[in-house]
Amino acid sequence: RKNNLMFDADTYIENLRKTAFIWRSRYELMYRLSTIDFSSIAVPEKVVIYGAGKVGRFLYERIKNRCTVKYFIDRITYEDSYKDIPVFNLNSEKELIDYEAWIIITPVYDIQKIEKSLDESQFCDMHYISLNELLMKV
Repeated sequence: RKNNLMFDADTYIENLRKTAFIWRSRYELMYRLSTIDFSSIAVPEKVVIYGAGKVGRFLYERIKNRCTVKYFIDRITYEDSYKDIPVFNLNSEKELIDYEAWIIITPVYDIQKIEKSLDESQFCDMHYISLNELLMKV
């Protein structure tokens, strides 16, 4: 019997490496978030969090008393809100622009793709920074 499925070991190993990198980076970021003193970071007064998953929610918990979190945005949304903070799809038709707010990008991978998608959306004129960059300003 001939097997029509080809197993590409190199692709499989590369995918495992990428997944391991993402999980390790996510762990390191969560650890830094849990130990950092946010009073030593200049967090913008108004924030939009890109990423409504675990990292984005944990960031919210850490900064909610230091700034106004306007809303979350994400490429894929599963819920309408988190603790009464709205969660919007990146391609939402609702006008969401607040030029005084900074978008903090929480994913640890595909940062360039995320920045490109922001630049091609209604958020193109808003300032943004990755969470890693923000935490380096300690």
